Amino acid sequence: QRAIGDDHTVNDDGKNMVLNHLGKKQGSEPPHENLQLPKDDVVEAIGKYRYFLTHADKIERLFAEFDKNHNNILEKAELKKAMQAIEDREHSGTNARVVFGMETRVRVTDEDVDYIMELCDESGDGGID
Repeated sequence: QRAIGDDHTVNDDGKNMVLNHLGKKQGSEPPHENLQLPKDDVVEAIGKYRYFLTHADKIERLFAEFDKNHNNILEKAELKKAMQAIEDREHSGTNARVVFGMETRVRVTDEDVDYIMELCDESGDGGID
């Protein structure tokens, strides 16, 4: 797992995840050296980190499947394929969306990917790592 060490302590990736979130909220660019640490922002950042840890196995499987160039970053094209696969897997068969008796499918758009990138590209490198 990338954000927690073998000894179950937060490693540098986990620390950077929290600091990047706080920095983004404050308009700071990495490296984040003089961040303010308002309680609400810290609680929110830690909540995101906890969410990541709860879903780390699923996230690692997504990276393994869709990070085709194995650089540990999901670029926009890889992210779009991952988002579409999740949509297709979670809303098919007995979980299909049915409207007026017809199964409907949602296509992931470039705008959807841009929105997720804006939220999740904490380092600003054009990918999710």
